[in-house]
Amino acid sequence: MKRAGVLGSILASALSVVVFVCAELRQSWVVAQVALVVSLVGAIVIGRQLWRTNPKAVSDPADDVRTGTFRKLLVFTALGIAAIVLYAIRFNNWKEPDVARLVSVGILTAGAAFITGALTGFLFGVPRSRRQSSQSTTPTAPDKASSADQRSGAQTADRPGYDPNTNLEEISDWLTKTIVGVGLVQLHKMPPLVWKLAEAIGGAMGSAAETTSLALIIIIYFSTAGFLLGYLWTRLDLTTAFTNSLNSIIDQRLDDDASAMAMVDRWLNQPMATNDGEAQAKMMEAIKHASSAAKIQIFLNAERERRSCARHAADSADARRKDQEANERALPVFEALVVADDAKVFHRNRSQYALALMKKSNPDFRQALELLSEAIRIRDTAREPGWKDDELARAVCRIQLDSASGVTGPSAPDLRKAIDADLSAANSLTEDQRHEIDPGDAIVEAWRRRNPSP
Repeated sequence: MKRAGVLGSILASALSVVVFVCAELRQSWVVAQVALVVSLVGAIVIGRQLWRTNPKAVSDPADDVRTGTFRKLLVFTALGIAAIVLYAIRFNNWKEPDVARLVSVGILTAGAAFITGALTGFLFGVPRSRRQSSQSTTPTAPDKASSADQRSGAQTADRPGYDPNTNLEEISDWLTKTIVGVGLVQLHKMPPLVWKLAEAIGGAMGSAAETTSLALIIIIYFSTAGFLLGYLWTRLDLTTAFTNSLNSIIDQRLDDDASAMAMVDRWLNQPMATNDGEAQAKMMEAIKHASSAAKIQIFLNAERERRSCARHAADSADARRKDQEANERALPVFEALVVADDAKVFHRNRSQYALALMKKSNPDFRQALELLSEAIRIRDTAREPGWKDDELARAVCRIQLDSASGVTGPSAPDLRKAIDADLSAANSLTEDQRHEIDPGDAIVEAWRRRNPSP
């Protein structure tokens, strides 16, 4: 039924256009006026019928309000175009003849004013993204990070991908302030300029005296309509589109974080197996793509597993074996955290990885020494107090490497000076902290016996 109505309106409009062309050729102006009015009404009816075709099955009140607002503005614009056409088809204009010129120039002026207003409304309505508050230049250690930082993922440099481009926001902000500032300062100069523009457009529309006023009305009318439509569309639809896009990114990140944490949890808690290579590779890759908040939680879980080795070092052989497995399982987790920290922000990732390397069944003191030196450099650059257990661990690594080289007597002067400096920096550690790295102070005391104080 609706399709039949639309087809009928189209046929009636087409017939009226044919009548209009024939009447214009015969200079029958009254018939031409009537035919043009009929075709204009037909176009309005067709547009209305098409607009109401295929309504939504489920109506959302917010969408209804938005759609209703846009429809009113578009109807407001269509009425303006209809007014231009009705003015153009006055009987006097047929005699000149000025009808085609009035319609074409009037509609072109209306379109230019509408687009200018819409672009201005767009600039004023561009949504602003919620940007992170400026971070302190001192990076936060993973196990000292606040819960707010963990939720927001303040450090995102370690996550591959792209950040949203905010150039449009910055340009919009700059142009908006410029338009408002210059407009307020030069407000008294604007009316003469607008009037000159209206005179120029009016001269192109025809020789009638009222064309200048008509041009001014068209500029104000359609620029206002365009501004409102551009502003409301930007505020309502574009903001929603930006928000949905950001939410999809956040949802994807949450999924990645949940997957990474689940893989790490399974890796740390299941027994060691001989075919864990594929699971380990997937787990390490998932850690690299996790957010900073998830990496902090992963770090804390892995650190807790690694510390169990030191706590149970004096327990039964079975307990020591299980704790050794826990340490071995924590190694790839710390390795992935270190690799993912391209910006070299977190020193604790490196120090814990180094401690795990020192507690391996086949310790790697050389790599642990490099990691500890880098961790101390990052910590000192950030001017973060505490964490002097890194110096003690570095001293133990140097002692072990010195002993492994076959030295049985005193260490070389430079090496002895470096070890003494590290041990001096670690004097503030408690007994439990020292024994976690060097159980019973056995390694340090043995070195001191080989290197007595002068």
